[in-house]
Amino acid sequence: MTQKQSLHAALQRSSVQKKQTFESEITSTRESKKLIVEIPTDAHLQIDQMKRDLRRGSMKDVVTEALNDLFKKYDYPPIA
Repeated sequence: MTQKQSLHAALQRSSVQKKQTFESEITSTRESKKLIVEIPTDAHLQIDQMKRDLRRGSMKDVVTEALNDLFKKYDYPPIA
């Protein structure tokens, strides 16, 4: 009898594969720099909640979308 892998293991492997693919696409297409900022804990928790609610892969995805919206607001090209 063939033993099935656990659901947790399958989801974890799928998540890791997607993350690696997405990160390699970003690094290969454009240069980037890290930005480290201090924000209030409540803001951090709200961004984390948005990540889950909007089904984004990471906080980076939520912040990137927010930066692009800010750029658009002030008539800059959305390049984040």
